[in-house]
Amino acid sequence: MLDSSFAYQKLKTRETYAGLLKKWSTPLQKIVSADISVVYVPVVDNGHWWCVAFALKDQKIWFIDSMYTNPAFEHSGDVKKLIAAVEYVLHWRDTQYNAALVWKLKQMHTWPLDSISFPDYNDKYCLCYVFIVE
Repeated sequence: MLDSSFAYQKLKTRETYAGLLKKWSTPLQKIVSADISVVYVPVVDNGHWWCVAFALKDQKIWFIDSMYTNPAFEHSGDVKKLIAAVEYVLHWRDTQYNAALVWKLKQMHTWPLDSISFPDYNDKYCLCYVFIVE
């Protein structure tokens, strides 16, 4: 799981991919993409927590959001930015560690989107508890 600062820096500031890699992707240090099943990217926006999970082996993107019935639609603009950032990190790490298979850029945008359904909590905070319990 990446730090929520990874998403914040990409979505709310003009942080470069190189800056994201250096400062906010330490959980992926010394790991090549072939050894990763899922990359979780938690996002907090105006006190509302949601998460996007990139299932690398299944080639699927999952949204975890207790506030919206169609989080893929609600967060489509943000997830496009996060896809590019996560792919850059995976590609760079594989290149740095001479992985047998180097992550190919611009492939995640073709993956199907799905969401994990929740009871209607109708607030901004329940998802945080779901993360803690998991």
